[in-house]
Amino acid sequence: MAALPLSAWRRLLRLPPVRALRDALVGPSDTGHLAEGPVKFERLQFQFAAPYHTWIKARQRGIENRICRLFLSQCQDGFVGIDVGANCGFISMVIALAVAPTGKVLSFEADSSYFDVLRRNVRLNGLDGVCEPFHAFVGQTSSGDGRVSVDDVVRRRGLTRVDAMKVDVDGPDLEVLRGAKETLQRFRPLVVVEMSEKQDAIYRFLKDEVGYTTLVDQSGEGVVPGQWPLNLIASDGAIVIPKRGELS
Repeated sequence: MAALPLSAWRRLLRLPPVRALRDALVGPSDTGHLAEGPVKFERLQFQFAAPYHTWIKARQRGIENRICRLFLSQCQDGFVGIDVGANCGFISMVIALAVAPTGKVLSFEADSSYFDVLRRNVRLNGLDGVCEPFHAFVGQTSSGDGRVSVDDVVRRRGLTRVDAMKVDVDGPDLEVLRGAKETLQRFRPLVVVEMSEKQDAIYRFLKDEVGYTTLVDQSGEGVVPGQWPLNLIASDGAIVIPKRGELS
């Protein structure tokens, strides 16, 4: 039997019977059942609220820990980050604490429930002046129905730098990147993008249209077309992903 794509598995896990079984095993998974408390990730300690099983994961080992270690190692005070598909905001918190106090993070989340949790985490950690949450769908263009593009937001905010960007929107990640093309070409940020759909087109866009010279997976190994990782990392220079504990 052919393996299901990541996007299909995620849709399957949202079905009520499957969700009920998952919740029984690992705790409630919806934003109506939040856990909240301190978490520690490498050298950072911060407050975090999330559905119970997500919070437990954050407490035990962090969320997307290799990606977070990479951002933590690359970002510093004054840098600017963009998080598209922020969910509860774990990665946004890591970047925000790394770029504080003078840096900036623009965090986008389209789901109303998760946006409320994202905003809660910003406030819990006193990061209102650093992390700016946006309740919006992000795509290739902006429109009057709550849809925006990264390029339009960057222009409206008058940003003079963007150093890091993460894109994880469960499918239309290529459209998000196309709507950020001006930003990518102008500022050359470190990019991490989920590869659940249109993997070849994402790879070609970053390599050929934007011109990134280094494209690796979450282990730091070069990406081979057709052997697509869960996440692709793009940069103009060497990419070194710190090991667990190296940033403590």
